This record gives sequence, C-alpha cells and structure tokens, in this order.
Amino acid sequence: MIFSIETQFKLRWLILAILIFSCGEKKIVSEDLLNSDEVYLIYRGTKTKEGIVAKNFNLYTKKPSHVGVAIFNESHWEIFHVVNNNKNISALKIDSFKDFYMKESINVDYFSGYKISNLSDFEKEELKSELELLNKEFIYFDLTFSENGNNRLYCSEMIVNIFKKINSEKFRFNSNKIKLNQFQSSYLGKDSLSYYPVDIFLNSLNLEKIFEHNL
Repeated sequence: MIFSIETQFKLRWLILAILIFSCGEKKIVSEDLLNSDEVYLIYRGTKTKEGIVAKNFNLYTKKPSHVGVAIFNESHWEIFHVVNNNKNISALKIDSFKDFYMKESINVDYFSGYKISNLSDFEKEELKSELELLNKEFIYFDLTFSENGNNRLYCSEMIVNIFKKINSEKFRFNSNKIKLNQFQSSYLGKDSLSYYPVDIFLNSLNLEKIFEHNL
C-alpha cells in the first residue's frame, strides 16, 4: 500500500506522539504480577532528608525508608500507609501504586513488593477490616516513636499493630532499641529509642518477593 506524502507525514507524527506519551510515564509495577486474593507489603526508598535518615535505622538493608500494605478493593489496588502529614490531615493515606512511587516531591529511588504468604483467608479478611476501621479514625504521625496508642502511629508501627490484632500469637515483633547520638537525643528528648524498623518484616513474616526496582 502506497500512501501520499501528506499521509506519510501524518503517520510519522502519530507514531512519534505515541512514543512520546507512552515513554513519558515510567510504569514500574505491572499489576498483572499481583493476585487480587493476596495481601502485599510495599516498600519504597526516597532521597529526601527524612528518607535518608530513616534508612539508617534499618536492620537488614539500607534501601527502603517507608512501607505500606496493599490490598485489592473491588476493581483497584490500594496501599495503606502512614506519613508525616499536615496536622489538619490524617497521617493515614490510601494511594494507588502510581501515587505511591511516582510523586516527584518524595524523589523515590527504590521500590519493592512482597506477598505475605502465611495469611489464612480469615486473617486476610481481618486485616482488611482493621484497615477499614483505621481509615475511620484521625491518625497522627508519631513523631516521638513512643507507642502512644492506636491513633498515633508511624508506618511500620501501623503494620505491627494490625498484625498483632489479627493474631498476636502467630505474629510477634520485637522492637529494636538503640542509643541515640547527641543530635537525635536532643530532637526526640530521650537518650535511647525503641522502635520497629521499616525492614523488620523482612525477617518476621513469611514474605515472597514479587518485584524490586532500584530507580
């Protein structure tokens, strides 16, 4: 088939436009890899000052600085996570995969996902119910990391609390205690810190890695 010069010109621009728009948004996660019946832990690492500091408190890897729980809700995936937000907005956020890793303001440099393999069907439903209940509360970010209660949380603490409520015998998490340096001690108003590291679940849950990307 022979096209006119004008038609060829239009086709070239159409192909170029498709290439530009398809490459303009980097899709890291193919949701075809995920099973809608399963529950996942989703990690990200950022180059922000807060993210770099958080990585230094990890036990096993310096890559992630934040973690959330992903569940399938009717027709789409939702990632529940707690962030240090404006005081007038609940610290609990529900994001899509795209919103979780594509925001320029947080400068994501790492992204990974793990299936939680040792959850029964009953426990999965309980987990979803706990997330729904949590979403009905106003959550404050726990800046002091002092386990002040269910409405003051940081990201890994939220996940620890949920699993304890689901099955406290099956899911046991030991907090990590460290001595703080002078700057950290001055900021937090204490000499030592007991906390749940972001990566604590890598050694505490039966996880199956589904994807991992260094960006």
